[in-house]
Amino acid sequence: MTLDQGETVTDIQWLYKGLSDKLIAVYAHGVFMTTPVFSRRVRLVPEAGLVLSHATSDDAGNYTVDTTTHARGMLSNYRRTAVVHIATAHVQQSWCSASLRYLDAKKSQLVSFHAKLSVGRTLPTGQVIILDHVITNQGDAYNASSGFFTALYNGTYVLLASTGQCERFSSSYSADLDVMVGDQIVSSIRTAYGSQYGTPKTGSCHAVVHLSSGERAWLKSFSSSHFDEQQKDEYKQLSVMLLFTLLVSALP
Repeated sequence: MTLDQGETVTDIQWLYKGLSDKLIAVYAHGVFMTTPVFSRRVRLVPEAGLVLSHATSDDAGNYTVDTTTHARGMLSNYRRTAVVHIATAHVQQSWCSASLRYLDAKKSQLVSFHAKLSVGRTLPTGQVIILDHVITNQGDAYNASSGFFTALYNGTYVLLASTGQCERFSSSYSADLDVMVGDQIVSSIRTAYGSQYGTPKTGSCHAVVHLSSGERAWLKSFSSSHFDEQQKDEYKQLSVMLLFTLLVSALP
């Protein structure tokens, strides 16, 4: 209903199946009230709308909305009637089945992986960091031989990376890397050069990026992102811990 200039709504009544003795709710003077029978089943929405929840086949039928307006000292009444149909069990079941199939399809598109280095390594500048210890690889999108993750679907991906170096003595080496998508840097880790005795170097970063199907994400070593060979064997379980996880957070 469209109000004329200067016309205001005095009250609105929602009637059950068009019967005046079956009042559902009233909106008057800015206050919304429901009858006890419908108190937990209806709520008000903009534009004089009413939402009826927990509907059954008994709720099917004609519904009437009576609106009283005031303008220039005169009251006017408008009545609108709508027919409400309640879906049968078969229709509801078919809709639920379709929804479940849709959710299953979405679930089948989930992609994630979590991998790290199994031993400490010297990492030359500008090299692909191949995470050879795969913990999870949902969708088999990560290749542990090449170090590349290939997006299976278009979507928004969250990339997380962390690195660490356990120092037994002061070192001039840090543990730096870049998170790459194709040839573009999307995030980086930069750790400090040198440290006190026994002080570890750690860093982490993340990026939220849109990847098209077939695009690749990977880790690239940065300048001085290698580790002292003298520490590699003795501290191989602690020297390099690179975590690189991708999760599909939004799908088309």
